[in-house]
Amino acid sequence: MKFPLLIPGKTYALIAALLLMPGSLISARSQPVPVGAARIDITPQFPIRLAGYANRRGTNWKVEMPLHARALAIGEGADTAILVSVELVGITSAVSDWVASELARSHGLKRDHVAVCAIHTHSGPAIDGYLVAERHDIQPEEHDAMVRYTGWLKERLRQVAVAALEDRHAARLSWAQGYAGFAVNRRELKDGKWKRFGVVPNAPADRTLPVLVAQSDDGKMRAVLASYACHCTSNGGGMIIHPDWAGEAAAQIESENPGAVALVALGCAGDVGPYPKNGIAAAKTNGREVAAEVAHLMGNGLKPLPGVTAASYRVIKLPLDEPNKKGILEQVPLPVQTWAFGKELTMIFLGGEMASDYSLRLRRELDADRLWVNAYSNSVPCYVASRRMYPEGGYEVDASMLKYGWSGRLAAGTEDRIIAAVHTQVEEVGQAKGRP
Repeated sequence: MKFPLLIPGKTYALIAALLLMPGSLISARSQPVPVGAARIDITPQFPIRLAGYANRRGTNWKVEMPLHARALAIGEGADTAILVSVELVGITSAVSDWVASELARSHGLKRDHVAVCAIHTHSGPAIDGYLVAERHDIQPEEHDAMVRYTGWLKERLRQVAVAALEDRHAARLSWAQGYAGFAVNRRELKDGKWKRFGVVPNAPADRTLPVLVAQSDDGKMRAVLASYACHCTSNGGGMIIHPDWAGEAAAQIESENPGAVALVALGCAGDVGPYPKNGIAAAKTNGREVAAEVAHLMGNGLKPLPGVTAASYRVIKLPLDEPNKKGILEQVPLPVQTWAFGKELTMIFLGGEMASDYSLRLRRELDADRLWVNAYSNSVPCYVASRRMYPEGGYEVDASMLKYGWSGRLAAGTEDRIIAAVHTQVEEVGQAKGRP
């Protein structure tokens, strides 16, 4: 039976004020969980090629804003979950698996409890083994620099993860979902076929902005994690080092919450870019929009969370549409990972540059009020087009596969294979469809 809420005006105002405080009664209902966070600089310290635009040559770049990796550790013992966000264009399985194996050796962590997410900035260094076919003109010394940087990067990621593990103290977790509007579909069509990159406001894009917050009992923010599905290409190219809108958002959140570490991940942004997109000013504008929405959510309606109660990780194989010139049907390895925060939240990590249709479909088929989808996670082997895009063709479906070193497009049925794998994991971690 429900009763009407009868609260005198002054009392209601007092309660509302309390709920809007940083250490709100909403988040205080969650049970304390060990949480740690850390940040480390990963800006290259020597000449190296940039990644993200194939037409850039040389190493005469300027550091407009340093690049960082950030880590968030949740829980204790072997069930500790750790997420590392990296301000790079992508990540390889060689890097993420190495970090996971080091954490298994030093702290007993399981592979399914370790996630590494790239923000996909196009204003950062190239790493060894990523987008190799795009750099057909690379010189031996340039390749050596990429190998050197990648080895240094792996150690930096290990260090920041260990720092987060050593920083663990009791905190209360909460989360909410908001919205940011600067992401727009970029696939401009003519007569039903891909024509070029453009701005297509009415085409699919997932503009959901989920936010997870860790607060100490005194209400101080210890860590913030946000995710948004939009290419980090606000800068629009140029010979600069810069983490684009994601790094700008993280920096602003940290400046507004002294002592906190702000991690940013990307959702399914394979066919979605930012608008505006006209340089560092646009990156700052878009980053401010994310940070403002995060601040709004932190003050309004955060829902309590437990720690990570179950996790699953596997690599599925996605066949290409046709055999290559050697008659071999290549298969693309794609990591799929799922974390359950009790029955309150399911967080999914997909590898690759996933098209927006994947998160939109998962939100339809699973409980959108309790679902969080990240992409660019653990490995980025290629773009992953959706069923909608196949008859349209174009960059994400065909040309991009060649840049990633594959001989052709992914096979028909790819979307259903991936969605089925996610459904299986969601069931494995105990988060059934629909509301509990």
